[in-house]
Amino acid sequence: MPDLNNPEAHNKGQEPGDNKLAPALQVIAENCTHCRKCRRECVFLKSTSTPGELARTILGHHPGSADTTSPTAATLAHLSYQCSLCGLCTSVCPVDLEPDMMFLQLRRQAVENDHFQAGKYRRLLSYERLGSNTFFRFHYIPENCDTVFFPGCALPGIRPDHTLRLYELLLQNNPTVGIIVDCCLKPSHDLGRQKFFEKGFGQLIQKLTANGVQRVITGCPNCHLTFRQYGAPLDITTIYDELEKLCQQNSFRPACTDKRAFTIHDPCTTRFHQEVHQAVRKLSKRAGGVIKEMEHNRERTYCCGEGGAVGCVGTDFAAGWSKRRHDETRDLPMITYCAGCTVRLAGKGQVLHLTDLLFPGLRPGLPRRLPAHPPLTYLNRLLLKFRLYRLSRKAAGISSS
Repeated sequence: MPDLNNPEAHNKGQEPGDNKLAPALQVIAENCTHCRKCRRECVFLKSTSTPGELARTILGHHPGSADTTSPTAATLAHLSYQCSLCGLCTSVCPVDLEPDMMFLQLRRQAVENDHFQAGKYRRLLSYERLGSNTFFRFHYIPENCDTVFFPGCALPGIRPDHTLRLYELLLQNNPTVGIIVDCCLKPSHDLGRQKFFEKGFGQLIQKLTANGVQRVITGCPNCHLTFRQYGAPLDITTIYDELEKLCQQNSFRPACTDKRAFTIHDPCTTRFHQEVHQAVRKLSKRAGGVIKEMEHNRERTYCCGEGGAVGCVGTDFAAGWSKRRHDETRDLPMITYCAGCTVRLAGKGQVLHLTDLLFPGLRPGLPRRLPAHPPLTYLNRLLLKFRLYRLSRKAAGISSS
């Protein structure tokens, strides 16, 4: 497994300003052994070819081919947007290649060459804009604050009451913890809109550091990965690590009411984050759950089908990932700790967000039907913002009258 503490580790291709497509292709073309392990695991690669063959075709010197002309840029863009960017190929590669990073670089090249078809991602980009819109976002950084909770966009939408409860637990342990309800802009990042992403996310990091923030507690696995890759010099951890610490300090104890057997779906964005896997499983057991692992878990987890915005252009691929995930559950209820995965995997079998297990007596929000869908998610986020505003004024000793 790649070492995340090593700057040359997995996701090195996602460092800001790195748009060196040709070197990325060359590494794959020259070093892929065509063992086909990634093809056997990946819904997308199974329909195309090995990463090495694809890289050589793109470079225009595919061996044994009569036509050595590279495919058109538009064709390459179409190909890259069918990859879920989930990293399973990297996880199983015996020579430590990163094929998913090659496809991300192709996406960035597509944007640079004006081959990005924004219309196909209109709903996703609209969701991203609303996530950082002043109408929905909420920034509270109190005096002497060095730590903030960043729940992301999706969790406040489908579990607003749970989001509020998580923040209250943090406040009980540290009254100066702030909260930032905003978007990390990962959708744009994954679509290859790197310059847009770097500008927007960079402004967020500058604001946090300028206000003395040194540590960010994330509630969303996508946000966690984004902050880990681009959030220097901030220290990044997850709410689940924090809750496990509170349990060890006897400051929090989940209501142990559900003694059923569960299985856990690890979001692909946490694939190489072992500390997150461990914290989630400890919390699940503390909440009474009996965990029975699926074959593909932790480092080898499957994508839920939402990764890389594949569903916008490759519905068959997205559905294929979802089906694979459900097929491994053995009809057990599934716990996940990503709001996006919760929504994507709902509808077949029981899918719970981890907070449903931690706060069984707490209603998740407005909708009775779980998980919430637009427009209720936007209403949930707006009402949560008002509640956080009242809570922040109370914490600051300001009367709401």
